[in-house]
Amino acid sequence: RKGKMAHQNAFDIYPEFKVIDTPVTMCRSKKTGLKVALVSAEGPMVSLYATVATEAITKPGIYHCDDGLPHTLEHLIFLGSKKYPYKGILDKLANRSLAEGTNAWTDVDHTAYTVSTAGQEAFLNLLPIYLDHILEPTITDEGFITEVHHVNENGENKGVVYCEMQGRENTNSDLAERACLGALFPDEKCGYKSETGGAMCNLRELSVDQVRRYHEEYYRPTNLFLIITGDMELSSLLKVLEVYDSEYANSHPKTGSSEYDQPWLTPVSPLPSPNTWEKHWNKTTDWNQQDDEDEDEDEEDDTNDDSQVIKKDAEEEKEPNDAEKIMLTHVGVNEKKIEFPSEDESCGTAVLAWRTEEFGDNMFQEKAKLDILMRYLFDSAASPLTKMFVESKDAFCADTFYAIETFRVGYLQIWFEGVAMENMEDVLPLFIYSLNNVLKDGINMERMNSVITKKRRRYKSSMEDSPADMLVTPLIKHFLYDGHTTDKDEVESLKLATDTISHLQECSKMTSEDWAQFLEDKLLKRACVCVQASPSANLVQELERANNEREILTRKTLGAKGLAAKAEVLEAAQKMNNRIIPEDILKSVPIPSVKNIAMFDINTFRTKVGGNGKFEIVRIHPNMSTHRLTKVEQEAREFDKNTKFETHVSFNEDQVAGHENVVSKVDEEAREFDKN
Repeated sequence: RKGKMAHQNAFDIYPEFKVIDTPVTMCRSKKTGLKVALVSAEGPMVSLYATVATEAITKPGIYHCDDGLPHTLEHLIFLGSKKYPYKGILDKLANRSLAEGTNAWTDVDHTAYTVSTAGQEAFLNLLPIYLDHILEPTITDEGFITEVHHVNENGENKGVVYCEMQGRENTNSDLAERACLGALFPDEKCGYKSETGGAMCNLRELSVDQVRRYHEEYYRPTNLFLIITGDMELSSLLKVLEVYDSEYANSHPKTGSSEYDQPWLTPVSPLPSPNTWEKHWNKTTDWNQQDDEDEDEDEEDDTNDDSQVIKKDAEEEKEPNDAEKIMLTHVGVNEKKIEFPSEDESCGTAVLAWRTEEFGDNMFQEKAKLDILMRYLFDSAASPLTKMFVESKDAFCADTFYAIETFRVGYLQIWFEGVAMENMEDVLPLFIYSLNNVLKDGINMERMNSVITKKRRRYKSSMEDSPADMLVTPLIKHFLYDGHTTDKDEVESLKLATDTISHLQECSKMTSEDWAQFLEDKLLKRACVCVQASPSANLVQELERANNEREILTRKTLGAKGLAAKAEVLEAAQKMNNRIIPEDILKSVPIPSVKNIAMFDINTFRTKVGGNGKFEIVRIHPNMSTHRLTKVEQEAREFDKNTKFETHVSFNEDQVAGHENVVSKVDEEAREFDKN
């Protein structure tokens, strides 16, 4: 590594760097390769994000990419460890350490385990116990039966993981996501398309031995990254980690060896060259045509720019009467049509997706520009594509939103929810038509600069309120895709990954022409995936019938004795898992003193009457009494609440600020707003 490192016993310490005013320090164990990031922040809470790089790929004869091994392990970790072999003991000890229990999540490329305690002392008491659960869990037969999958006395498939996936496997969003990622990453060796939660058919065949093997392969210190945020002394943290690290290394002689490959280092195969997509589109509806009142409201009064006031007697635009036949082209489209079970067959979901940049230094800037462009197109009721698809006289769909994901090769998704089935085939044509209109009209730099300013203001405010929330994701992604190379400066690489402000400054230098070219390059000149998810009432019946037939077959195959045996196995497993935790083990972790918790320093300021306060962010909380409203008016409050910031404002009898101007002004001036 190029950066000069300090050394403290068993850990190398990289030079500290700052993200705005938040110090970040990286460390690495010399014995096991365990990596640690300390994000220093004021306040009483100290948090842990223990991240394991988990990849779900098919290994013939061992496991399948849809077995859900990352997800099953996430659950089994909490059922006990080598030193603390009791279900629920981690949460009980967390409560004694002034924490509100533990939590975890499974993502496509990693699994993270979290906890937040009040104060450093409590955190350091709990940390070795949590690490013991992560690196040396019990993974018992009994835990697998109750937590992952079992067959009960009625021949039904049950288990916490199984039932969780049963509730989401056939939802429109999950099915559309699977189809989308399968088209973006079709290579059989690529894990990004895998169902990390576990397909139900795979969970029914999964064994506890497969889970144990997966843990052995992926849950090792070289594949673990600890992110600690809060008011924590680095020396105290490393002292505790050194003890655990040494014990683990002594009991695992192969620690640090290259017996298993590091996940996510395999290059992603390029997509096949697409054929040019062409379509003659009969544009029979002007989706962007607002009603007469809205059109009148959106004409600005030049005499009052500050309040965006307009006059009601503005001219109307002519509505097109005849269908327009348009020739649309795109560099290439991979169309996927799927069905999801639903009794209501009126609306579906559509997803458009593109691959983005490969992970590397340039990716961070390109991702920032893409995020700003998406905010410009979608972030409010006044945005070009939101106006076209949602905020129109004949709304094309109920909602739109986008997602940008960072992988070895990332992706952009744009979702259209609540699409009327008669409009489904028009999603892609209308999208391309809308983008061509944006290019034709030119990028509105006043609005674009407002989007950038708002993003910068929100980012700075969030970094002040909760730096961990803003830094955890880029730190995790760096660990997964850039943290195992040896030819780069670790600190410089991390600075680039977390320097959002510099990326936004580069965005602010771009011209209208630059943004237009960027839009064209990323959305119109790059191969696209189009997923159309349609509802099917028949599929509801088919799935129900298949499940019933499976249960009948199970009951027939097992018979009365077999079902009774299953019930006995489940009862024994529950009894084993629910053993009472000995009191002496619970009391072995002391309850820390609250006197040592670092609290915020609170100062009160009051400006003089008529004076200027120098606070950059002001919070306003207006309240309205509703006790005199009638029952009908009370029922209308929910609608009024949801449209409060998206309707016109009357200044007097003759002047009205149109809803787009209201939306734009609130969006520009407020970091955030809410109503309840």
